[in-house]
Amino acid sequence: MISKINEVITNYFNTNIDTEWIPIKAIMADLVLAGVFAKDVKKGMPFRKVLTTLHFAKELSKIIIENKEKKVIFICGDKRRDDLPEILKSFYIEVKEVHVYQTINLNKTVNLHAIDGLAFMSPSAVYSLAQNGGFNNLPCFAIGPTTAQALKDKGQQCIISKATTAKA
Repeated sequence: MISKINEVITNYFNTNIDTEWIPIKAIMADLVLAGVFAKDVKKGMPFRKVLTTLHFAKELSKIIIENKEKKVIFICGDKRRDDLPEILKSFYIEVKEVHVYQTINLNKTVNLHAIDGLAFMSPSAVYSLAQNGGFNNLPCFAIGPTTAQALKDKGQQCIISKATTAKA
């Protein structure tokens, strides 16, 4: 995703040589064409979500870059975001990806009677519950912006934590 965003921004500045800043509305159509977004539903507003989610990968990548690592193993599951590997590769850090777990929907129905709310720690949990009985109109809580987006994609409003920690 980062490389596609960089490409769109570079093309914009190459075409608009006298421009010093870009209003997001000016490049949103190009971001959609590049596949960063499926469509522009809010006139540039999805970009804020991208920047928020990139923040977490950016913080981790700073540590790796400052440590002057040349090669890292990215230990992850089969469903993960591209942000961290893309940032590292943009700094010419070799990234070897090793999948150590697989996300599988267990097709398990959850009894939601006498429950006051639903807490989600991952988009996979959201998709699984949606396939296996739904949300029963309960308040939904999300650990971070990616999980919150999954809830919104499934038509649920949610309360999002301020940080992606257990304490939050």
